Amino acid sequence: MSVFGTGDAARGGCPCNLSLTGARRKPTTISPTSILRDSRRNFYAAIPTTAANITLWRAVGRSPRSGRITPCSHSRGDGGCPFPCEPDLPADDAPALWSPALSVSTVRLDAAPIDAPDALPLDPSGIGSLLADRILPDGRHLVIADQRGVHRLWLTDPDPTCPVAIVTATGAGLLSRAEAGLRLARRIAGRAAGPLPSGLMPTALQRRRYARYLRLLDANADAATRREMARILYPHMRSFTARQWSGATERRTTQRAFDKARALVAGGYRALLGGA
Repeated sequence: MSVFGTGDAARGGCPCNLSLTGARRKPTTISPTSILRDSRRNFYAAIPTTAANITLWRAVGRSPRSGRITPCSHSRGDGGCPFPCEPDLPADDAPALWSPALSVSTVRLDAAPIDAPDALPLDPSGIGSLLADRILPDGRHLVIADQRGVHRLWLTDPDPTCPVAIVTATGAGLLSRAEAGLRLARRIAGRAAGPLPSGLMPTALQRRRYARYLRLLDANADAATRREMARILYPHMRSFTARQWSGATERRTTQRAFDKARALVAGGYRALLGGA
């Protein structure tokens, strides 16, 4: 495990020892990649929202730091089950918080050790606009806007006056976690953060693919037939007889894409959080 204090980053030194996809959806539409559940009370890797312990800065006129605080929303049709993010906002304005154990882009900040007297408290507002700011039992979780990719922070001590140190745990995703910490260090030092680690920023092709997966899931939820779903992938698909359709490449390709979409919702998306 490697640790360096934020005071070092502020002076420009870093001693050695990081929207899912597709085009913006309608604000009132809940993306299957945001509400990923295997039961009515268990969100896979998303940190659920509760009215008692979460403060969500809601974007007003594209300004998340407007100062207006809104309570979290609950689904009336799901027994009051809380959403992990604000459903009335586009995903870019109300990103979900992912479990730090799975998200290699989440930077952990602990209270600085006593032998790091130059460490400083962290002022999140000095890094960028706050998209999410939540106090949970395990600390404070933030998502901060940046032109090259958001910063996800986990402050294990929510005291804003506490000097902090960036902590990078060894193990899976070590290089991506270290790069995410370096991006934050650059911003603390007043420099451009740079791009997200490779693997955490989908390419244009991947974004189109994931957007199609979401559209297939939406179509299936609306009881669309496989032939109707195929037109998502093949907008100019010709007409088929029943016999032709049973052996059509379009049918097989659509089924494979739909299977991949369901696999992502069933937990495969976790690989994306790890930079796969």
